Amino acid sequence: MRRKRGFTLIEVLVVVSIIALLASILLPSLNAARRSARSTKCKHNLHQLGVAMEAYLNRYKDSFPIACKLPSQEIYDAQTAVPPRPPVPSLPEALKQETSKSNKLFECPEDFVDPTDAQDYLTQGLDIRGRYFDSEKTSYEWNDLLSDAKYPRKRKPKWIQLYTRPGDTGPLIIYLRLRPCDLFMLKDFGSFHSSSTGVRNAWNELRADMSIRTVY
Repeated sequence: MRRKRGFTLIEVLVVVSIIALLASILLPSLNAARRSARSTKCKHNLHQLGVAMEAYLNRYKDSFPIACKLPSQEIYDAQTAVPPRPPVPSLPEALKQETSKSNKLFECPEDFVDPTDAQDYLTQGLDIRGRYFDSEKTSYEWNDLLSDAKYPRKRKPKWIQLYTRPGDTGPLIIYLRLRPCDLFMLKDFGSFHSSSTGVRNAWNELRADMSIRTVY
């Protein structure tokens, strides 16, 4: 009767070493693929929000929604104003009809609050930690310049006039001509996305001309 031959310790160690070597080679590629997939999901969200914005502009005769940049900051400012005032709504609230009241489009898969930023928020009386989406219901920053009554609200203007406000920098009026591709409409609150080196240093933007860019 023939005896079954098992693996020797050396053979097992060789197989384990080969598996470990393959894992070390493939793991960076898998991580990069995951990062790329999350960035693609973020861009898809921005694209869908651009579609929602187009629907809003069509419904309100090319007027951008009046929305705040950081909802928690706006609530704090409204409560501490003298006298207190109603807060300006957030962009998810302004676009709830166009987004079927779903906030998932406003959630970036890479969303996180940098610890340094979280500490700065705490000094302002704001408790924003973990993810922006958890406290703000959005991972994306709205360019509130577009919702100021002093700014033109055309969907695709040839240029946009930006004014200095008398209470901010003096009584002079400054005209700055910007093309739509020079002005962001929505962007990640922070540098959520990683480069090929794995360092977080990029964010995605939805521009005023409805194009989407990654900024490094």
